[in-house]
Amino acid sequence: MALVERALSGGSSAIPAPEVGAPPRRFFTLIDQLRGVAAVLIVYAHLVGNFLDSVGRQWTPSTLIDRFFGQPLQGEVHLGWLAVAVFFFMSGFVITHVAQGESTPEFVVKRFLRIYPPVVVAALVAAVIAWCGVLVSGLSAAPGATDVILSATLVNFLVPGSLVLIGVGWTLLIEVMFYILLGVLRPLLSRRPAVVPLALLAVCLGAELAMPVLGSAVAVAVVYLAFVPVLTMGQIIYLTVVRRVPVWAGALLMAGAWLVYVFGMQRANPGLALPTSAYFANVALAGAVFVIAVLAEGRLKPLAVLAVISRRSLSLYLLHVPVGFTILTALVVGAHWAYTAALAVALVSTAAATELSYRFVEVPSLRLGRWISQRIRHRESIAPVEGAV
Repeated sequence: MALVERALSGGSSAIPAPEVGAPPRRFFTLIDQLRGVAAVLIVYAHLVGNFLDSVGRQWTPSTLIDRFFGQPLQGEVHLGWLAVAVFFFMSGFVITHVAQGESTPEFVVKRFLRIYPPVVVAALVAAVIAWCGVLVSGLSAAPGATDVILSATLVNFLVPGSLVLIGVGWTLLIEVMFYILLGVLRPLLSRRPAVVPLALLAVCLGAELAMPVLGSAVAVAVVYLAFVPVLTMGQIIYLTVVRRVPVWAGALLMAGAWLVYVFGMQRANPGLALPTSAYFANVALAGAVFVIAVLAEGRLKPLAVLAVISRRSLSLYLLHVPVGFTILTALVVGAHWAYTAALAVALVSTAAATELSYRFVEVPSLRLGRWISQRIRHRESIAPVEGAV
């Protein structure tokens, strides 16, 4: 629980863009644009809102945004949680879309290569920054090989007391949980689509009810599993929009998903379910914004800059804290720079690191995933022929 509360003040999620090759053949342009907006909000939440809070300073643009948007919308974590919730809805929607056109081996390979290569690189970058900080400060503590491995696999969030090198990685752990469950249930999408969200919710509810009798390590996993119903709501929206389930069934499934989500959060993450918090309200608002984006598809002209940010959202999500926050701290706290100038340097540096990760890590790993997928499809297509007598 404490891990999630701490991570929410410095965590987010980035959702991979829709992949080519999954029927129905459709690219959700406005959702892609919304991904770019959410990525910008996440950078704002951490490099502006969270950083200014940490150093006890104010900045006029941030004050105005908080006054006219953050406070009226009750945006938790400087609108960061709203962006995270939007990303969760997108993940459930988009991953369900692409899963329909992939076999289970393809699904596993593509999801693995989409998530883990950039995560491994981010863990190494964060470790190098931490090691440099140790050298500069003279402190003795430094991340070891075990810390890097645990962070690079996202397992560190399941091991109490582990060093967290990628503070934002907790949301990717939730997505990996969703991928695993959907990978198991994927064959049902073509035959019994409504059963898939029902099964996902049943797993979440069962785990939440069993928390008191689970071992500590499993109970920690349930803390993150409790967020999966939000991704399931995105899945239900997709199945309803493409008419895989009727509207009335979609409405019932959404109501069930909301109940399981609220119950799970109250049980597994009570600190985020207090009457004084707005985490539930932010999820509801994120869902409304997402539905509007889905229904408005094709009615708004896309912006090129948001498309660029969207394609790089995963690398941006992983690197903006270790790179940008570190530079801000060094310039504002260490060198006593003005915040505006330091923010400009931090943003440029983050953009450069993001571009390098995107071009030399994400793009090659995506190409590898497509190549392996083609090989899998080829082998599956000739297997019956080879087995024939």
